[in-house]
Amino acid sequence: MLSVLDRWNHLELEENAIHIWYSLLPTLEVSVDGWLADFSKDEVEKAKKITSTQARVRYICARYMLRSILSMYLLQAPKSIQFAYTLYGKPYVCNPGVADVCFNVSHSNQCIVCAIAKKRAVGIDIEFLQSINFENIARRFFSHYEYRQLMHHTPPQQREKKFYSLWTCKEAFVKNIGQGLSYPLNAFTISIGPDQSAQLVVSARKDRGILEDYAIQIFSPHQAYLAAWVIQKPVKSIYRQYKWEKIMCYL
Repeated sequence: MLSVLDRWNHLELEENAIHIWYSLLPTLEVSVDGWLADFSKDEVEKAKKITSTQARVRYICARYMLRSILSMYLLQAPKSIQFAYTLYGKPYVCNPGVADVCFNVSHSNQCIVCAIAKKRAVGIDIEFLQSINFENIARRFFSHYEYRQLMHHTPPQQREKKFYSLWTCKEAFVKNIGQGLSYPLNAFTISIGPDQSAQLVVSARKDRGILEDYAIQIFSPHQAYLAAWVIQKPVKSIYRQYKWEKIMCYL
């Protein structure tokens, strides 16, 4: 099997840039067991414990995708990349000399997205668009302003998409700051304009130091999905997107 480094040139990660990768999962007929050779012992054990075939394939693909992408920035083989975790469970690369490469991953249904940045935390979230009881979820997790904007100032036929836009932005922000469930989703407010531009407009917990300005971008990697990423400003390259299928066809 050819390594990623044999097929791709080194990718430069510019200052204040964010690179967004996305991929649809391969069909279940594609064998992914061979990819486990590039995994850590913990990752292999986790994969073995997943009883659902679909969930297992999703986990292996997402993890291999992450290792493959990072290898092109770090100029290291996917297998040699080491991960550690913060107290809140957010993963980071712990190889010597590569502390300036930050990443975040999200997957939903059959789609995976990955954000890469330099020396700054990044958060990303993706959701598969499906009919759900979004009003109850919004009432529980949204701020009062967000809930009013969704249920009282958005036309009924647009509410479901508006809900997913808000939800992905909020999830991406929480993943960016890396405090897990200790930072409630209703402790801050996201404002979304008619053009789908998003902005963090208020924080109810400024005593915790969440004072920085954030760039928030909503995007759709596929017609059945909605995603968002969050990073601290300034951002020179607001949005750079790559398709990962070019790698997948060689595996």
